[in-house]
Amino acid sequence: METVVEIALLSAWNYFRGMAVACCSIARRADSEAFLRFHILQSQFTEEGMRWLEDRIKSFHAHSEVVFHDVSEVDQLDLPAYSASKMTYARLLLPKLLPEAEAVVYSDVDTLWFADVCELWKLRHEVSLVGCSREQSAGTLTMERAWFESNGLPFDERRYFCAGVAVYNLREIRRRDAFAPVLEFGRTHRGYNCADQSMMYGAIGNEVTKIGMNTWSGMSGDVVVDGGLPLSRYAFVGEGFAASEEPSGSISPAEFERVDIVDGVALLGVSVYTSDAITNQNWSVATNGVIEVPAPG
Repeated sequence: METVVEIALLSAWNYFRGMAVACCSIARRADSEAFLRFHILQSQFTEEGMRWLEDRIKSFHAHSEVVFHDVSEVDQLDLPAYSASKMTYARLLLPKLLPEAEAVVYSDVDTLWFADVCELWKLRHEVSLVGCSREQSAGTLTMERAWFESNGLPFDERRYFCAGVAVYNLREIRRRDAFAPVLEFGRTHRGYNCADQSMMYGAIGNEVTKIGMNTWSGMSGDVVVDGGLPLSRYAFVGEGFAASEEPSGSISPAEFERVDIVDGVALLGVSVYTSDAITNQNWSVATNGVIEVPAPG
């Protein structure tokens, strides 16, 4: 039987460039025999932008489908904006948006994939509700501990997780309406640091399954490559990312697999980096010069 992998990413228009790179890195590294169904949760994408993205994904993985979901309704949720937007909460709508899907792999748009998404898909049967990898940022752990404890809530660093790459057991989430307490936690608390990640930990943290502690997580931190260019905003998925023994330091360019530029999208290479200094959080990907990825509007 053909393997059909359900994949979800979410993006407001100003994250379009980063999302394009994330999608194409997933598509490029997936098993060529698998059928990939990308669900793009979006707001304000133009028809031209959506067609362009679908074409680019299929250029890396022909056996795929791209479905766009308008999630403008997320703006009506009684939840605080995160990075000037409520888009991050759209992932909590996935059980409703994908009523026929039993599970879905979720990826943040600031993630470069070295690994085959099909291998993560295979772990879906091990996940009771949500499967995530560990949180590797010491700063995040410190902030979260301070917030939870100051609000009289328990915090166990060993159980805390990173929701940037996850597997959702949609069938069980729907059966138990498991995201209802997550949304309620968000409505009844304020000032938490990591939006839906904080909400999920506070509401159902004891039921989040840790998956692939080494393979399915990896943060670039302030690691640098290729003469000091910062890789400061992208997380990494897969064993292809050989981290320095130090929490921050240098990574040899030889440790990165060279990937060609195809159709103007730079996917992972010695010179690939992102900049924090981009206005309005528009992602820019550069490799030996800026590569323009069409914006949707």
